[in-house]
Amino acid sequence: MNSSNKPARRFTFNPGIDVDDNPVDGMTVGLAAMKSFKFIFDASTATADITNVGAFNGVLRFSTMVDTNFTDVLKGTVL
Repeated sequence: MNSSNKPARRFTFNPGIDVDDNPVDGMTVGLAAMKSFKFIFDASTATADITNVGAFNGVLRFSTMVDTNFTDVLKGTVL
């Protein structure tokens, strides 16, 4: 449990993608969606990476900071 008074909390999620999908397109769409939410602490800190590439799928990693002044961490991370 983080008991600091700072409103920013790290949020990371790792969606899988099909090997036939373009990972750069997925990262572009994902970053645009993340930056559109008002509870993203600083949209310029949102990142996307390719973390795993296999024969049949890949994994992207998106990270950003959720501003708990606008939402709680659970609500902000279940979208």
